Amino acid sequence: MGGCLDFSVVEFKLSRLRRHYKACGLKSEMIDIDNETRMHCWTPTPPIAEAGVWSVPTTKPSLLLLQGFAPEGMLCWENQIAAFARDYNVYVPDLLFLGKSVTESKQRSETFQAECIAKMLQMLGVQNEVHVVGTSYGGMVAFRMAEKYPEFVNKLVLSSSGICMAPDNDKPLLKKHGFSHISQILIPSEVVEVKAAIAAATVKPPWLPNFVYRDILKVLHEEQRVERKQLLDALVIGTEKAFPLPKLTQPKVLILWGEHDQIFNKELAYKLQEHLGNRSEVVMMTNCGHVPQLENSREYNRIVLDFLRDRQVTAAPRAGQVAQAKSSSSS
Repeated sequence: MGGCLDFSVVEFKLSRLRRHYKACGLKSEMIDIDNETRMHCWTPTPPIAEAGVWSVPTTKPSLLLLQGFAPEGMLCWENQIAAFARDYNVYVPDLLFLGKSVTESKQRSETFQAECIAKMLQMLGVQNEVHVVGTSYGGMVAFRMAEKYPEFVNKLVLSSSGICMAPDNDKPLLKKHGFSHISQILIPSEVVEVKAAIAAATVKPPWLPNFVYRDILKVLHEEQRVERKQLLDALVIGTEKAFPLPKLTQPKVLILWGEHDQIFNKELAYKLQEHLGNRSEVVMMTNCGHVPQLENSREYNRIVLDFLRDRQVTAAPRAGQVAQAKSSSSS
């Protein structure tokens, strides 16, 4: 398992997360969407099946949360579930090969991921519009969902997602850590690579003992390594094949970013806004890196909920800006 006396810190964390999701009213489900593909998803409790037809238990709006390139979907949204599930039917799937979702199909592109997610939601009874929040790789899948199913995807949040990145986007990060391929960060096989991944994703990476890093490798990164590498190789966004990108037709798109993102620098947020036009807006979160939903979850949740509720969306000001504002008001 890893750690002292065969105790796994990561397995303990996953067990607590599963209990947390259940306490927030979600249930773990496996859905066969065709003869080749089986999806895992945390769904509103309880999904009701009558004669093979699923139905959503309440009339709350549907909200889909799509993970980054993380080993399980629930790891990305642990700090959002309680806040979002109060007013929304929340769905947290594992993307293919990033958790329990698997396929025998040879397709691996982000568009294929989007197609599978859409089929899964329809099988779960989500027939009307759904709001979608996607972070990093999940944002690319969300973008393809919005492109392919414009009447199904309503409001869209693209968080820390390099949709407008160039093919050489990874070079500065790889050079910094002395790596040759982004898979060394996204699919680590050594402790030094896990440390680099956490350092790249956060502004203030936590200190962890080496046995925890080894545990992370064993529990989260040992399986499906070949398939995850295939996902990276099949990615169309960020390659010459991606252009021209569609403009999208959703009524509102929020581009939410950490100002110190090392994986997708903040210029990509403004480039995406320029591409999407006046339907989109950028909110830059201060003192955050690539995973603002984990680094400052309270602020992240407030921004997303304000956006979904059609309220004015703003980021919290910097400490220096607050002090300056107070000084100006007192003078």
